[in-house]
Amino acid sequence: MKHLIHVFLFFFLFWAVLWAQSSADSTAQQLESLVHQRKFAAAAGIINALPDSTRNANWATFENLTEALADSLDLRDSVPQAIAVMDSALYVLRQAGRADSVSTADLMTWKAYLHGKLEQYSDVLDSYNEAIRVFTTKKLKGDRLAYCLKNVAQTYTRRHDYFNADKCLKAALESDTLPKYSLSIYGQLANNCYWWDSLNLALHYFELGKKNTDKGELNHLASLRSAGAAIFIKKGRYNEAEILAQQALEYYQKKPEETINQMRSHTVLAEIASATSRPKEAERLYRQAEQIGLAELKNKRKSREMSKLYCEWGDMLQRKNRDSEAIRLYQNALVQAYPNFNDLDPAANPKKNNVPTEVWAMNAPARKADLLLRQPTLQNRTQAADCFDLAFAVAERLRLTYGTDDAKLYFAQNNYDLRCGAVLNLWGMYRETNKTLHLTRLFAMLEDNRANALRDALWEQKALASTGIPDSLLRIEDKFRRGIAEAQNYLAEADSSNQKQRRSNLNQLERRYDDLLRALRKNYPRFREYNQAGQTADLTAIRKALPEHAVLLTFFEAGDRYLCLRLRRNGLSAHEIPRDTALDQALVRFQMLLADKNAQAADPTAFFADAYFLKQRLLPDSVLAGAKALVIVPDGRLAYLPFEALLTAPHTGAYSKAPYLLRTHTVQYAWSATLLTDQRAQSVPERLLLHVAPFAEKARAGLTTLPNSLNEKPENTAGDLLKGEQALADTFLHRAATYDILHLSTHAHAGQRGQPGIEFSDRMVALPEIYAQRLNASLVALSACETNAGQFAEGEGVLSLARAFAYAGARSLVASYWSVNDRSTANLFTAFYRHLKKGMTKSEALRQAKLDLLAEPGTDARKMPYHWAAFTLSGADGPVALGGAEWTLGWLWALLGVGAGAGWIWYWQKNRRRRRL
Repeated sequence: MKHLIHVFLFFFLFWAVLWAQSSADSTAQQLESLVHQRKFAAAAGIINALPDSTRNANWATFENLTEALADSLDLRDSVPQAIAVMDSALYVLRQAGRADSVSTADLMTWKAYLHGKLEQYSDVLDSYNEAIRVFTTKKLKGDRLAYCLKNVAQTYTRRHDYFNADKCLKAALESDTLPKYSLSIYGQLANNCYWWDSLNLALHYFELGKKNTDKGELNHLASLRSAGAAIFIKKGRYNEAEILAQQALEYYQKKPEETINQMRSHTVLAEIASATSRPKEAERLYRQAEQIGLAELKNKRKSREMSKLYCEWGDMLQRKNRDSEAIRLYQNALVQAYPNFNDLDPAANPKKNNVPTEVWAMNAPARKADLLLRQPTLQNRTQAADCFDLAFAVAERLRLTYGTDDAKLYFAQNNYDLRCGAVLNLWGMYRETNKTLHLTRLFAMLEDNRANALRDALWEQKALASTGIPDSLLRIEDKFRRGIAEAQNYLAEADSSNQKQRRSNLNQLERRYDDLLRALRKNYPRFREYNQAGQTADLTAIRKALPEHAVLLTFFEAGDRYLCLRLRRNGLSAHEIPRDTALDQALVRFQMLLADKNAQAADPTAFFADAYFLKQRLLPDSVLAGAKALVIVPDGRLAYLPFEALLTAPHTGAYSKAPYLLRTHTVQYAWSATLLTDQRAQSVPERLLLHVAPFAEKARAGLTTLPNSLNEKPENTAGDLLKGEQALADTFLHRAATYDILHLSTHAHAGQRGQPGIEFSDRMVALPEIYAQRLNASLVALSACETNAGQFAEGEGVLSLARAFAYAGARSLVASYWSVNDRSTANLFTAFYRHLKKGMTKSEALRQAKLDLLAEPGTDARKMPYHWAAFTLSGADGPVALGGAEWTLGWLWALLGVGAGAGWIWYWQKNRRRRRL
């Protein structure tokens, strides 16, 4: 039946296109007039009587007729049928070669509006973004483009994607040249910053909006006042908040179609009443909001606004310790948020295999879980764990809609409390029952929420490379990616007079890149499926990826404690590390000592004491028993700790003789355990090794010469060298993808004194340019300062230069935590490559190189951990194929054997000839 309706609509719209110019205009006006008067029968009669005798298509009239019919259906609450009208009209336009016409953009805008009425926000985004693409392609600025951008931003804000919302709103302001929507846009900017927890910036936009009240309509002013009321509540300025909320409500009550905003105004006033000790009034206002919402729904569909209302109402009751009432409201919120769930029993939960992409579908089960854990019985814990799983399933759906790393990182940070609550709940279940299944579930939860932005990037690279996308489109994707990185650099360097234009250029590039990715997902189903597939490895795959005598230690900083899960090939176990003042102070003190050679020289006893104390607290003997290798996934402050510098026994005396963990175990680090199982298809590099040494002989202003940097290249190994003025930034960027090993002997900045980056002879390669690369390297050695340092991001780890190279595709990194000594670094890497050539794995080669430094002749001061502990291995382990392997006893015996065999054959043949003679 649905297909028949589409066929009917298609034929109707097709014949409408053929309507004669003269009669079509008057007919359209008559039709619009009848629709406006809600005389639908008469309108239908005109539609059925459309003549089909001419083929002079008038697209403006076609658009008017389509919109008039859709509007008539919308007014009769037949929104799905109205969307079908739009789809049929858009099909006609595409068939006529007008997919990029303004008519298409206008109808897409209408279609987005209709999807919004059904709260189908993914379709809203797709439709508005298609309209924006057309307007941008045609370089059309003005109110239509501004309208689309501000509405896209509103959808992004609903999904907590505040970064994209901010970009769209600023682009909308720039496009709104009349201006027609500036008041509304300022209100949305204030609202976006409010949810972003940037209250001062939110207040700034609110004040800017107030200065533009003469440039907006009354509905936009009401929206601005609503945003202002929310801001003043957060700031505790309740009188001002109440005045603004009342003013907004007065406007909305005069407009029958503004029922949703009436609900919102009532809930804002209820929040004010609750905060100012008027609980009965708050209850009354929440009930009024509920009645308005239920009347709007008319028992026909569900609403995110109702879910939001029930959550906020439940929060008020939970603060009043009315838990049983609160949990019923949270259950109502679940029913409203999940399309196919209708069970009001608080013991019931929706299935997590079909969750919506909706923030309140995440918030409702999370709030329910928190309330259940007020009484942490095993039954409540079990139900809370299911609620948390549900919330995380929605969070994953939301995260996959975010286009930028910034948005994903903020989302992970903003959900830290949710993740921490879920982790501690499963830990409590394990402690109470001692059942491994709870530990297995905890490991999976930690892994599901670890390094997601990094895994997304690597997964997308794999999808682009292996799903049949033509090379021509891949070149366009590469051009956009590099162009965005260049624009980000320009923006960081621009003076204030150029900021606005450069930001606008960057936003346009990012939108065009998003358009390209959307087109790839639409036109290449394998790319879409691959791009949206699950990325977390299961426990079995991770266990198989571990070396035989290795233990994987994955840490989680859970507020007042660290949890450490220990995975071996034969099982999973865990221990808890209380975070007390002694541990926190020792960590801070030890990390400062590591980077300070003068402090190490002045007080070895203090260093050894902290090194042994931290080992005992973090790695009890039971953890290390039977293990020869440690694979560490750190968290929080532990992400800055080189564990191999800890002591396995108390020590006094020389640094060279200390019982470092290094002496008994290899240590490698990972952003997530899943990345250890990474099986990305990888192009075979054209060359083996590229050694970059821009400052071997002289340096640019502000940088020092690194005379030992030429000595770091492995001896007798085929490789290319970029030295001095040959080591240009663009030369490296264009050649890096063709090498298996990249060794950079240079200066670097972690970001404390400006933008992070790697120095070359002509300029610095900034962080965005590294992120934009597509590398095939099995190893990147960053022989530079602070390449493993940076800001810590919840769930992602340290945002270092090393991570940027991993993001670009490097499988493993050797990088440094602090500023390193030039001579010691050269000696370390010389030994590192010597051991790699013997066939050692990367982790073992690095370990042996450090042990060589400890054993070589020289003063004890040269053996301090300052000189060798900075460099650690992150990512995949394994050997590296280096050319020019050294002669070994095995090779010698093999050669002697071949020679002896050849000699025997010669002797035998010679004697045979003699016998014949």
